[in-house]
Amino acid sequence: MLSKLTPLQQHFPHMDEITLLSCEFNISAFSPSLFTEHQIQLPTKLKKAVPKRQAEFLAGRFLAKCCFNQLALPYQDIMNAEDRSPIWPKNVIGSITHSNETAACGITTSKHVQALGIDLEYDINIKSCEDIYKSIINPAEEALIRATALPFNQGVTLAFSAKESIYKALYPLIKQFFNFDAVEITNIDLINQRLTLKLTKNWSTKFKQNHQFECHYIRFEKSFLTTITVFN
Repeated sequence: MLSKLTPLQQHFPHMDEITLLSCEFNISAFSPSLFTEHQIQLPTKLKKAVPKRQAEFLAGRFLAKCCFNQLALPYQDIMNAEDRSPIWPKNVIGSITHSNETAACGITTSKHVQALGIDLEYDINIKSCEDIYKSIINPAEEALIRATALPFNQGVTLAFSAKESIYKALYPLIKQFFNFDAVEITNIDLINQRLTLKLTKNWSTKFKQNHQFECHYIRFEKSFLTTITVFN
C-alpha cells in the first residue's frame, strides 16, 4: 500500500533542523492488517471508520515512524486528541498532512523551533474554485494571485494550503480555531517559492495582529506542499 518514501528537506533549506518525508499510498490496497505489519496502533475510534480514513491515518503514522527512526528516537504511538490533532511526545514538534493518496510528515526536536505546520493540497478544480474562492481569500489576495503567472485555481489552492499550514503550526500553542480571514497573504514569490502572511487579528497574547510569517512551498505535478516554521 505504501510506496515512494521521499525525503523533502532539500527543498526547504530553512528547515535544516526538521525531518520531512512524504510517501504515496494506495487506498484500494489497504488492509487493517497493515497496522500490525507496521507495528502501528489503530485507535479504537477508527476501528469502524471507512478504509479511506484508516489508510490516511496509517500513511501519516508510518511517515511519523520513519521520521522518528531517522532521528534515532524510539517511536511512540501518536494518538489524536478530541479535536483530531496529533498528540506528539514531549519535546517533539510535528505535523502530518495527507491529500488524495499522498501523505507528508515533518518532525523536529530542535529547541530553536517553536511550532511547525505543513499542508498538502491537490489543485482545486476550476469550477469548484469559482464557487468557493471568496471564502478563502479576500479581494486584495485575489488581486495578488491574479497578478502572478499561476492559473487562478492553483493560486487559490496555494493560498488555502498556506493558511492551513499556519493554523496547524499555531493551533497547538493557542488551542483556538480561526476562519480564513484571520490571516492574509501579502506577497507571493514564485521564484523563491515563498509567501508572506500576516495575522489580521490577535490570535493570542504573543501572536498578535500584523504578526508576519514566511510560508515556503514546493509544487508537485498537481499539488502544493506548504510549510510554516515558527522559530524561537
